[in-house]
Amino acid sequence: MKRVILGFLPWIIYSEFANRGEKGILHGVIIALILAVILGRDNLRKGFILDWCTIAFFAFILVVGVYLQHPFVTQHPGLFSDGALAVIAIGSLLVGIPFTIQYAREQTAQEHWNSPIFIRVNQILTLTWGITFALSALASWLLPLSAYTVLHLALLAIAILMTVRFPSWYRERAVKNRTPEL
Repeated sequence: MKRVILGFLPWIIYSEFANRGEKGILHGVIIALILAVILGRDNLRKGFILDWCTIAFFAFILVVGVYLQHPFVTQHPGLFSDGALAVIAIGSLLVGIPFTIQYAREQTAQEHWNSPIFIRVNQILTLTWGITFALSALASWLLPLSAYTVLHLALLAIAILMTVRFPSWYRERAVKNRTPEL
């Protein structure tokens, strides 16, 4: 869980700065890029989807939002960051590598990596994060900043709670029910 949170740290820092105007976006994107490289160094070497997409996203924001000063990018930072995270999460599911599985493998013995339960738990967790970010992106588009911030934090809290509690609950349920397809 700690490594997933570290993976999101550049995004969290960026979002703190991005709603403060163009200078905030500049400072936020620079700090986020530096953090993404430093904190994600090992994960980048291992090819972690979230870490590589984080670098790509912040490079895009640096060029399009800061250098080219595209007004839509600078006026809707939550839409872009939450939308990008939704695309990363859902996209990783569509290509068959749920981004959470890369972190889960670091905490799970290799003999369980191909277990249907392990795979299903990570598919559900990745979908949870994808829905969380998609709803946050929609909220950033439709709601005032204060309402978006409250909803965004609530959705993140739910996703974090799900990430912490769901895997053990699902495994216990699967063992108890001894469902053949699991």
